[in-house]
Amino acid sequence: MKEMHGSVPDVLVAKLVEMTSQYPAAQAIALLYFILLGRAPDADGAAFYTKRFATSADEKRAVVTELASSDEAEMFGALYFPRECLDLGNGIGSVVTEPAATLALLGATRRRLIEAMERLRNIEDLVKLRLLSVPEISGASFDALSQRVLALEQNLKR
Repeated sequence: MKEMHGSVPDVLVAKLVEMTSQYPAAQAIALLYFILLGRAPDADGAAFYTKRFATSADEKRAVVTELASSDEAEMFGALYFPRECLDLGNGIGSVVTEPAATLALLGATRRRLIEAMERLRNIEDLVKLRLLSVPEISGASFDALSQRVLALEQNLKR
């Protein structure tokens, strides 16, 4: 098994530090947030991590490791690696250098996106069923509610 920082391969931490070190600390943190968490940093997180990222190489590695191994990265990040992936042969460290491994990562990320969309569809269906089962919603109230649901659906399709 490759060397690890928590649940994050060392080679990935090193590559992210190398890629982001060429930028000013605030910009590097914004990039790391988008890469690892899929969003822009909030003000507190940006201030906290920017200050640390600007201090030393060890702090840069620590910041990347913390962000990459966070619960949020596991839930939303594009570079979260399930334990099963890490245990496969060479480990996931080859993602940095091998196109096939990168494609595998993209496939896994795509699958996570499709699964999330399916859960949203299921929730939407449950909400519709629940709304239809409420007896006091009838007549004009039901029509207005139906129009609101239709408008929301159209907004989601955009």
